[in-house]
Amino acid sequence: MGEHNKFSDDNILRKCKHAVLDSTLIFINSKIKTIYSYEKEILLKEMKLLKLKQNQKVKSKANYNKTFLNKTLKEIFSENISTKYSRHSPSHNKDIIEMLINEKDEIEKSIFTKLFNLTFLDCLNHFRGTIILDDLQGMNQLHNYIKEGNIDKDDKEYCNIFNYFINNFENIIMSKKARNRKSINNI
Repeated sequence: MGEHNKFSDDNILRKCKHAVLDSTLIFINSKIKTIYSYEKEILLKEMKLLKLKQNQKVKSKANYNKTFLNKTLKEIFSENISTKYSRHSPSHNKDIIEMLINEKDEIEKSIFTKLFNLTFLDCLNHFRGTIILDDLQGMNQLHNYIKEGNIDKDDKEYCNIFNYFINNFENIIMSKKARNRKSINNI
């Protein structure tokens, strides 16, 4: 059994999820800022989606990741926000999303409804460039993500492995077998 390090499958899969979710969050917030640029700056700050608790990114169980592929952005980003945002309600993102998809302006409502109905897999495909979606036009993609220094480009081996995992994410996830964990009662 090898050493558990940054090259371990679970750590690279977690980094892949993190890359896609962070890029998506930044994109959504820029979309909100663009559409609501006429609003007062204070209101605009409150309309920003905040980072989530780490549990969705960290969970690496096979069955969880298989279902995560088809989770919508609404489901993903409606989870509780990080506890570091003590001035905001844990349901801050959920409240913002509900407001955006129930917008009175039909055009704005349509934009956000389409956006939040996209799945993690849709975002992953757009991120790596396999399927470019109009609704995600302007979202950061893999080549820029690496170029910006989010992945150590000097570490060629890690860069190559990260690229491989991003480009084969679904296959890697689907090939994972769920382990039968013994419950405490069975011991």
